Amino acid sequence: MHDLISGTTQTSTTSPVLSSHPSRQPSRRRATRLGVAAVAAFCLVGAGLLGPTGASADTGDGTTPTDDDLQVSGSTYQAFAGPEATVRAGGPAGRPASGGVGTADHEGNPSPAELLEQCENGIDYCEFHPSGENVQRGEYALAGTAENCAADPQTRNIAWSRTEGESNSLGMSISATAGVKGIFEATVQTTYGHEWSWSETSTNSVDQTVNPGKGVAIYVASDRSTVTGQWELHFGDRYEGHYYWYIDNAEISAPTFQTPWHTRTEEIDAHC
Repeated sequence: MHDLISGTTQTSTTSPVLSSHPSRQPSRRRATRLGVAAVAAFCLVGAGLLGPTGASADTGDGTTPTDDDLQVSGSTYQAFAGPEATVRAGGPAGRPASGGVGTADHEGNPSPAELLEQCENGIDYCEFHPSGENVQRGEYALAGTAENCAADPQTRNIAWSRTEGESNSLGMSISATAGVKGIFEATVQTTYGHEWSWSETSTNSVDQTVNPGKGVAIYVASDRSTVTGQWELHFGDRYEGHYYWYIDNAEISAPTFQTPWHTRTEEIDAHC
């Protein structure tokens, strides 16, 4: 990514983390910045007149980071911004249940997460049928800021580390499961020929010249892979009134395995 201030090109190193377990509910208000794994650490290269703004810096959208936005450790599950997956009962080979195998006089309305939890308990059949994969850059998130309140330009080194995690339309953390995660990973490997990473951490530092009375903000983003498809479940005994259940419009997204991250810097007004 081209540096908007100094004209340099920034690259980052990436370390894969292939599983993670949630520890608390993510913030709905800042879904695009969940799973952040560190606030920028700053060290002065110039004359000692620059002051880091740290985690309380303006994020560029009129808000400031909170404890829910910036998590040093714990969950890398991120809230999903798209439509939720849909659940339907059916007969063999996806045929409607009405009038066919698996019908009952009563039926429940399980959620996608409740159905997939049954896969963890062991059922007759639980498989994921992918319909496509899309890779694109994720949203940029603030990684660090610095200001120059001196009379001369100063050079600042902004060190940052960020972790991006999974999100999906199923309302649960797939990476925290055992059976469901294994089914999905094996399907991706067989269908698309690559490993699946549930979270990725990137660590880097940027040397940035900051003009007098100005500041600099650095934003980072990872490429994200999104796989869409359908989950199909068969039960030996009726579950919520049916033997066959399908989860349609399932979308699972995570940072693309071992790909470089994008960075961009913006000049901002200093709060001198």
